[in-house]
Amino acid sequence: MSQLSHIFKEFGPDYYKKYKKTMPANQGRALRAILSCRTRKQGIAYYKCEKCGTIHGIYRSCGNRNCYMCQRHKSREWMAERIKHLIPGDHYSVTFVPPQEVAKVLNLNQKEGYSILFRASSKALSQSMARSVHAKGAISGFMGVLHTWGSTLPEHPHIHYLVPGGTLANDGSQWHPFPKGSFLNEEALSVRFQQIFKTLIHKSDLKDKIPLDALDKPFRATIRYAGDGQAFIKYLTPTIFKVGVDEKNIVKIDKDQITISHKKKDSNRPRHTILSAEEFIRRYLKHVLPSGFMKVRYYGFMHPASKHKLKDIQHLAKSQFDSIKITPPPEIKLMPPLCPRCNTPMEYIETIAPHKMPPDDPG
Repeated sequence: MSQLSHIFKEFGPDYYKKYKKTMPANQGRALRAILSCRTRKQGIAYYKCEKCGTIHGIYRSCGNRNCYMCQRHKSREWMAERIKHLIPGDHYSVTFVPPQEVAKVLNLNQKEGYSILFRASSKALSQSMARSVHAKGAISGFMGVLHTWGSTLPEHPHIHYLVPGGTLANDGSQWHPFPKGSFLNEEALSVRFQQIFKTLIHKSDLKDKIPLDALDKPFRATIRYAGDGQAFIKYLTPTIFKVGVDEKNIVKIDKDQITISHKKKDSNRPRHTILSAEEFIRRYLKHVLPSGFMKVRYYGFMHPASKHKLKDIQHLAKSQFDSIKITPPPEIKLMPPLCPRCNTPMEYIETIAPHKMPPDDPG
């Protein structure tokens, strides 16, 4: 059993009983799904071993996007799809972070707060690219991924954008790459992000919930060179379909005390934080997003509704380079489960839905 499984199976039921009447509905749904994942409550799928003929029952997963056990295959498919759609040439990662006082309010008002964070950061980025001295085209395109946590699961909402280093001509006829090593100015981008964010807040229902002095504190936009973009996509993938606590960072579980290893920014020295099991679960659930909220968004020519096709833009961008290697995306195969007896792939037979499960354990 993994460390996370131990925490939720051991302490999750009591947490749910204690807080089920007061926790937000989306958190309650997520916790119920996690507690029922790969148990009789999700039903059972039967497989037959191709070699020894033994029939095995495997409890089904919950499929909840916040479950630490689920959707590994879906995340790998997402990674392959995003790599396939990369624009040839340089890429940059751009991260937008509001002040901590603002972050706390956004976390308490997730649907509206995080939507404003997306709107302010994407608008600041698209405006800055269009007005850059290096831009010869007017149309930009990029992908944004919302993260709401830090290494010990505090409120730390920020958005990572992966941005191709170039723009598209208005008529879509030519790709204009930025000169090597030239992109946007961090300070100017940060100021624009702050200005747009303040304007949107003052027009929203959150205007009276955020202290005015908090909006005057520094808003940060950081820019890093991301090469061809593949490494950055691989970095983002593990957190797309789940909350970003890493199993390897859970150092020790001593009764109901959980020790988490983490590092501070610009330091390689490992540090440790001890949380009670209840506090760990509380922090985990705080990062469950509202139902239907999209944590990955696409803008400009990357938006699915764009009239400019990515395949055409990829061709235009590739023509700007004498030679460029494009690594094909990894092949994704859904492997069948292996027989516990002889480690041979098994063949699917049938699934029994939860409401049709017999009273005794059939597995």
